[in-house]
Amino acid sequence: MIRDSQFLALKNADGCPNGLRLHFATAGDASQPMMLFLHGFPQAWFVWETLMQHFSKDFFCVAPDLRGFNLSSKPLGVKNYSAKAIVSDVCQLIAHFSPHAPITLVAHDWGGAIAWNVVVQRPQLIRKFVAINSPHPIPFARDMVAGGPQVQASAYMDWLAQPGSEAALSKNEFSLLEGFFSGMGQGAAPWFTPQLRARYHAMWSQPSGHE
Repeated sequence: MIRDSQFLALKNADGCPNGLRLHFATAGDASQPMMLFLHGFPQAWFVWETLMQHFSKDFFCVAPDLRGFNLSSKPLGVKNYSAKAIVSDVCQLIAHFSPHAPITLVAHDWGGAIAWNVVVQRPQLIRKFVAINSPHPIPFARDMVAGGPQVQASAYMDWLAQPGSEAALSKNEFSLLEGFFSGMGQGAAPWFTPQLRARYHAMWSQPSGHE
């Protein structure tokens, strides 16, 4: 059974509460080894529901909404979304549930980029790491510097960082965001049911701000 609507109060480097909260869901027995799932863009914790139910037989599964997504806090200002800040969020979640034992970390896309930082900076926290559609940062950076196909393939990230991209993504009932699932040269996505579509739309409609 998946338990949703749980929140962790986050702290600054000095250990004081910073007013932000990380929303997460869990499945399984908390006495079991921890398996942490980090979602990508433009997703939320529930992308992992099926895997959480499967692995909860042997693991305590935890899936947060990363900072800025869905029900987690969305502080205003680019500075609040540095890799350092989000890595700190993830490490605090690990410390909350598994302070004495390394965990299994599963991550996809943007969550994978964060996860690689955790693995490199805090290897003692990690027992196993599964990266999905998220390359090791060193060869990725090498290919970006060299130019060529990887630069072209990653150009969408530059567009996402530009002013106005948020408005474009929300236009026409989030048609561009839905294109991440059913467009970009892909075929139809039968898994993207009307019920799941409504769930994504509710997530994408969450207001920004320090909440």
